[in-house]
Amino acid sequence: MTAPTANQSPSFAEIEGVRALSAQLANGLRNQQILLQMRDLSLDAELVNNATAVEGALSTLEKYLLNDETELEQLRTLTETSALINSSLDPDAILAEAMDEVINLTDAERGYIIFGSSIDALDFRICREPATDESGGADISRTVLQEVFSSKLPLLTDNASADARMSGSATVAKFALRSIMCVPLVYKDTITGAIYVDNRYRENVFTERELALLTAFANQTAIAVENANLFARVQATLEE
Repeated sequence: MTAPTANQSPSFAEIEGVRALSAQLANGLRNQQILLQMRDLSLDAELVNNATAVEGALSTLEKYLLNDETELEQLRTLTETSALINSSLDPDAILAEAMDEVINLTDAERGYIIFGSSIDALDFRICREPATDESGGADISRTVLQEVFSSKLPLLTDNASADARMSGSATVAKFALRSIMCVPLVYKDTITGAIYVDNRYRENVFTERELALLTAFANQTAIAVENANLFARVQATLEE
């Protein structure tokens, strides 16, 4: 393993390698301690404790680095996706591709880009669902959508079935929905729709990090769609 230079931080792979070696060392010392104790001998207890402490510290550092690498990859993909969205004045195909990226990055099971400002008039423009369950959004929580439309704020629940905010949702109760994120599409303080992702079978799938990612994606989406609509109106006027 190559040591990092003075101006270079250790990579996740390097820390992972050091942690594995540390774990082997700590495990070896513990085994030696057991063998020595059979002969009424023992290693210095502080040596074994220090080795175990180093193993634990490296494991914690490894988790932090993995979290940072995951966040960096999410931000990199968000940047690329935002550029892609804003490169087209006919964004439906681009939004579909971007939705695939969002599902991949957040580990969502399903994803929807919904236009409209009321649950009474929803346009499910983009639907990403398992091939075996193409409901077209019929079984997503309207309670979540109503809350997002009313508050204009993102909503995250890591277990909707046990969330007091969802107690009045027949959909959550019927389908036992678990992890849900929903963020509004807002342009100039006006609700134009929402982005909704969920995982019906797993709890605690989403964190504040994924919510921030989806919110940033929604902001770019709202602007891109409005730009496309503006272009269409200008083009229609010119044709007239």
